[in-house]
Amino acid sequence: MTSTTRRYALMSINDVAKFLSVSRSTVYRLIRDGKLAPYTQLRSGSRTYKRFRWEDVEKFAESNLIFNIE
Repeated sequence: MTSTTRRYALMSINDVAKFLSVSRSTVYRLIRDGKLAPYTQLRSGSRTYKRFRWEDVEKFAESNLIFNIE
């Protein structure tokens, strides 16, 4: 992925978990604890899909030194 493409990419919960090398439940815990906030939430029927900006997740990882925090 080029830097221009990454700048505009939105990541799913699975993408964030993979990028941070953590489980999906850890990502949900980070959201619940207010440490990581989704950029937007897309609703489809009764489901809600959280999406994160690539650069926000990168900044979070850098500022929290996230390396397998599970």
